[in-house]
Amino acid sequence: MSLEFVRLATDADIVACIPVIRQLRPALDESGFAAYVRHLETGGAHFVCARLGGAVVAVAGYRVLERIARDKQVLFVTDLVTDSRNRSGGVGRAMLAWLSAEGRRLGCNEIGLDTNLHRHRAQDFYLRERFAITAFHFTRALE
Repeated sequence: MSLEFVRLATDADIVACIPVIRQLRPALDESGFAAYVRHLETGGAHFVCARLGGAVVAVAGYRVLERIARDKQVLFVTDLVTDSRNRSGGVGRAMLAWLSAEGRRLGCNEIGLDTNLHRHRAQDFYLRERFAITAFHFTRALE
């Protein structure tokens, strides 16, 4: 059985991803998730899932960022999660390969992402996939 990559085109496609995306975003409000994804799409976000035998096994969100200082277009992965039952089986690697091909198709010359400091297994995975740590990401809450 091979992986099938599907762009989330319908609300049913989006809803089918909820059990997997909740593994990354446990506070997700399921009731408005499809509408929220549609809202993000109006701002340039794209979403794709990987299916195995019809079941969603991975989900990714991405957008293209243009950077003046680096003179690069970046396919920036905003969310990437593989179902816990399918980790370490090549699904994440296949999703990154699909995202890389998508980036090339869109004219990007780099793929990037952020991961939270406490996600050590994810960091190990990205390092194995030849990602480099090139920056610190700073945030501050606005009052």
